[in-house]
Amino acid sequence: MKIFAIPILRNHFTYYTYYCHGKPKRVTYLSKITDLATKKWDQLYHADKNSWKGKLYSTGLQLLDKIDHQEYFLKSIPLEEDVEKDIPLNGNVDMKNNIQLNEKKVNYETDDRNYVPLLYPSKVVNSEQIMTTLEQMLVQRLPYHRKYMIYSALCVPLTSTFTLIPVLPNIPLFYNLFRLYSHYKAFKGAQHLQFIIKDKRLTPMDSHILDQIYNGIDLNNYGILDENRIHKMAHELNVLGLDVDVKRARLQILEKIKSEPQEKQVEVDNNNKQKTEKR
Repeated sequence: MKIFAIPILRNHFTYYTYYCHGKPKRVTYLSKITDLATKKWDQLYHADKNSWKGKLYSTGLQLLDKIDHQEYFLKSIPLEEDVEKDIPLNGNVDMKNNIQLNEKKVNYETDDRNYVPLLYPSKVVNSEQIMTTLEQMLVQRLPYHRKYMIYSALCVPLTSTFTLIPVLPNIPLFYNLFRLYSHYKAFKGAQHLQFIIKDKRLTPMDSHILDQIYNGIDLNNYGILDENRIHKMAHELNVLGLDVDVKRARLQILEKIKSEPQEKQVEVDNNNKQKTEKR
């Protein structure tokens, strides 16, 4: 398993997204059900765009794109028993099973702990910054996913009673089950990652490939990671799934940045209105 820290842009602080790439060691019953549901969903792509299946697929894609990119990252983190011990492919790697991690050598032959590399562009950020940001995210996301996992579970009996037109499936139930599964996976993934950090097994290391891709971008002067570099990043790292996830995160972060001044202005207007009413 490897984790990539990808800075997107920087204003008053740096906006990151993270991507987890792991090798599953075993196929579970839950993963089989998930794969089957994914195949069924993908089949809707070929449906007539004007049919209810085509419209359902289009609406579903819009909902999926609105799911927070941090949730996508956390639910991609497998459990300890579901991953294989892996040697990082990037950074200062010695092919004799020794790996240089922040000037500290870890020997995979004598240390049976499963170390997880955290790769990042060292010319853009440092290891302390990405670790601090990651730990803060876990503190926020753990209670969030736990709360909404419970809410989704409580809504299952209610949505299971919905009766729609006979030819249509119970879409509210299916969507609620999907959100229950998604929050559960994100919660368990956050728990696992937090345990890895406390066990001092998350080991930051610089990636020469990421440094090359970020060459020419000055995040301090309003530089933004563009989609072409993201596409190149996925191919250079040989992690093709990174392309879609990082582009989605980039779009969400840019939309969040655009909405921030409006939200602050609304807050100022409300405060001024309250002061006027008191007078």
